[in-house]
Amino acid sequence: MQTEHTEAAPVKREIPPDDPEQRESEWLAEQAKLGDTEAFGELMRRHRSHAYRWAKTMTEDGHLAEDIVQEAFMKAFLHIGSLVDSKRFLGWLKRIVRNQSLMRIRRGGPFRHELPFSSLVRLPEADRADGHVDWGDLESILHYMTRRNSSNPISDPAERLIRQETMDLITSLLYCLNRKERAMFESYFFKQWAPEEISLLFQTTTRAVYSSIQRSKQKVREEHAKGVWQIGNRRRQPGKEGIMKLLKIDGIQQVDAAYSLLDRLAKMIRAAGGDCSICKLMAETGFAFRTKISHRTTYADGAFVFDWTSTIKSALERYGLSPQFLYGQLPVLHVPLGAVVETFPIVREEPGVITGFVRRFIDAGSPVMVFDTYVKRPFVHEWNLIYGYDDKRGEVYMTDNTAPYTKTLTYSELAQIPLRFLCGIEPKQTGTAVKKVPTLAIQTLSQQQRKHWAAILRQAEQMGRKGDGFVFASGFLSYASGLDAYDTWISHVEQDESSSSKYGHKYLAHVYADARRHASGYLRSMAEQTDSMEQGAETLRELLLQVADAYAQAADALSKVARLAPLFPEDTQAPPAQAGGIAVVRLLKQARDAERSAIPYINSTILFLEQLEECQS
Repeated sequence: MQTEHTEAAPVKREIPPDDPEQRESEWLAEQAKLGDTEAFGELMRRHRSHAYRWAKTMTEDGHLAEDIVQEAFMKAFLHIGSLVDSKRFLGWLKRIVRNQSLMRIRRGGPFRHELPFSSLVRLPEADRADGHVDWGDLESILHYMTRRNSSNPISDPAERLIRQETMDLITSLLYCLNRKERAMFESYFFKQWAPEEISLLFQTTTRAVYSSIQRSKQKVREEHAKGVWQIGNRRRQPGKEGIMKLLKIDGIQQVDAAYSLLDRLAKMIRAAGGDCSICKLMAETGFAFRTKISHRTTYADGAFVFDWTSTIKSALERYGLSPQFLYGQLPVLHVPLGAVVETFPIVREEPGVITGFVRRFIDAGSPVMVFDTYVKRPFVHEWNLIYGYDDKRGEVYMTDNTAPYTKTLTYSELAQIPLRFLCGIEPKQTGTAVKKVPTLAIQTLSQQQRKHWAAILRQAEQMGRKGDGFVFASGFLSYASGLDAYDTWISHVEQDESSSSKYGHKYLAHVYADARRHASGYLRSMAEQTDSMEQGAETLRELLLQVADAYAQAADALSKVARLAPLFPEDTQAPPAQAGGIAVVRLLKQARDAERSAIPYINSTILFLEQLEECQS
């Protein structure tokens, strides 16, 4: 049921003006409490060294301290909403690190026999209570193996055979460990020795044993991900294990649009044999005219908040292409863009499922689009293309918007992306071809073309006046769209420059400037085609050029905003935030006013096209 909600007014906080670092840290904590992943990422970057120092002081082990810091930050993120006083974030974080450290080192604590791979994974009650174990799940197996008296005889011959095969598989995975790691791993899991006993055997500390086991489990997990994929290969293509395949896609390292979704979609269409330009795709999907800003901050999520499946599906179906999707969200990690994926199902990591999906389309010659949230800095996510895989290395090859423009992820890392969204294009049947979508370059302005132009202009007018119409099922987040988004954006900057997310601020300005540039280019292409008209050519051309000029002015103003806004704290090319605030507001108002001036010309153009239709009919 759709529930109406009222956006809470921002709370004014009195902060001593003489401590700007404390002021910004407090604001970041407040934004993190509201669900801003970028703000929490900045807090993590600022305080990681503190957390590591606290953990290492308690454990006297650098590797173990690093594990503790990761778990502490995850726990902090999951419970950031319980922080009452944002001024005390550092003390609150220190208590979490201390508690995580004590849990790791105290005798009899919950980590004496560690939970598999992550302290945040909750295994089913049956796994912990009645001795049941899922022999198809590596985590469940390792948890079972850590329990005392787990060698009770199994009466069922089928289960006994499955257990033996699974144990053989685990043994085969241990070749990824060095001699000492393997000896400790086998002592802990197979021989059921306590960490204290292992430390005496290897003449080391208990903490070092915990650290070694943790690292070994991660290696085994990575190796298992490769094993799952290779087992799938043997089932599908006997005798072709360990193969590698790379698709040759023209311009794979070239980024043609700031809206990475449109760049990737165009490459997928061209790989399928379609003729698709970024400019045309931007205009016909409405992204050339779209603006969306969060009511809470200038975090970059506004660029990603829309109906993903229907937008991609409609864009590809225009070319006669059929998309297939694989999506979900992991249960134990924070999933970004919760407003978009609130209806996505909860899924397990399952590397074999994801790599099987990737292989299916790569083998058919189609790259796979993925929403890549496996990033550390900057805290902005991107649409990327997977264009190859390597079974032997257990990696996929994918594009990336940051230098060197391509990267690899292991199968396990791909499965660990908390927000799962992949799209592939179904292979065309024999004898069929990609649908040829009419371009602007035609001999005469046909009735169909006039209707098509009017539809695009109506979409542009709606994007400016009402926004894209995307509605959330829940009311936790809300966004301003269209021209109203500019007022919200300006308000963020005017109220307090620190409330304007630095990374997202620059990203949004860059994305929307590029979008308006494509809008202007498409409209100018329309104006050029009026020469073929028998009547009304001059009037229609003038109207279209007026609209194109307005969007060009908006693009110019937004480009200047992008140059003024700092991308990183160490970005010395940009002026300090406060110094650029007044200029940014002025430029945003220029962009808003330019787009507002386009609306009457758009309506006049639509009316003129309708009148031409009536005259010719």
